[in-house]
Amino acid sequence: MKMKRVRVTVLFSVMVLLAAGSVSHATIQSINATDLDTSFTASSGVLSILNTADIVVENTLGQQTTYTQGEFDLSTFLQTDASSGGLAIG
Repeated sequence: MKMKRVRVTVLFSVMVLLAAGSVSHATIQSINATDLDTSFTASSGVLSILNTADIVVENTLGQQTTYTQGEFDLSTFLQTDASSGGLAIG
């Protein structure tokens, strides 16, 4: 199954609906995409990821489905930098 443009939220919503409606009653355990280009803007704390890669969705039964060349798009920001030594978690 090829997917050209899929936002993470749309992919997640579709997978949840499919998992909820399946006979096996399995739910999503993980969504994985590797080797993605990222950018981080320190002044605003924004982390952005926009890339095309194989996206692997695994359910709680251990079944994996790979969506080849799916588009992974994520943007998030660091709410609070309470780190010491420059390592931030958020």
